[in-house]
Amino acid sequence: MVLLLHVALGFAVGLISGLFGITGGVIAVPMLSLLGLSQQVAQGTSLVMQLPTGVVALWHYTKRGAVSGRIIATLAIASGAATYLGARLAIHLREASLRKGFALFLLLLATFTLWNALAVVLRSLASPGRTRPRSEWVAASVPDYLALAVRPLLFRFSRCSSAFRKRRRKP
Repeated sequence: MVLLLHVALGFAVGLISGLFGITGGVIAVPMLSLLGLSQQVAQGTSLVMQLPTGVVALWHYTKRGAVSGRIIATLAIASGAATYLGARLAIHLREASLRKGFALFLLLLATFTLWNALAVVLRSLASPGRTRPRSEWVAASVPDYLALAVRPLLFRFSRCSSAFRKRRRKP
């Protein structure tokens, strides 16, 4: 029965990760905690669950030319180093403090996402006939905003990014 719960949780996290482009930790950590794992073990398990999710997503997006190797490499190196530091810190925090910090993070993330979703709705109501180009879409998550913030630093100009995509598509 426990194995079936774990398979169902893994399937749900993978499906939601692929659909919404999230790593799944915002779902996996609370669910693993409900299954009786400590906050540290739930977070550590969630981090390990991200590896196959990331590999499969990278494979699918790369097939369609929808990723930049330079951005992926830069963000992977930076996030790997930061994850090491964060995990070391998390192991030494009291479980209650870590659980409260995670809950606060989820609350801030939900507020941020709701705020951006409302902004999109209000913008579409203000100009109903105008469709917005992709560059004006409001991202719905913190990782998207971080990627958007880092992108100009990596490519200097958005034209370099589009030139990169054009080169990737040509055989």
